[in-house]
Amino acid sequence: MIQLGQYYPGDENWIAFSTLYTTMPEPAVVMELKSIFPDEALAYDIRGIMDDAAVAWIEKEMPALDHLRPADCGGKTELEKRLK
Repeated sequence: MIQLGQYYPGDENWIAFSTLYTTMPEPAVVMELKSIFPDEALAYDIRGIMDDAAVAWIEKEMPALDHLRPADCGGKTELEKRLK
C-alpha cells in the first residue's frame, strides 16, 4: 500500500508553504489545534485550509490516512508527514 508520507516534499518546501497561513490572525481554533499538533505551522495550516471546520475535520477518520483521524497524527513525525 502506498503511504502518503513517501510524498512529503521535505521540510524546506513545507516551511515555504506554511508561511501562507502563519501570518493570519490566531483565532481560538488555532490554540486548540496547537494543543494537538506540536508543529505550530501545521496547526495554522489546518486552520487556514479547513477554516471553521478544522476542529471537526481532525476528528474524522480519513481513508487516505489508513482510517486514522488527523488528530491521531499529532506529535508523531511520520504521521504528521502524511498530513503535510
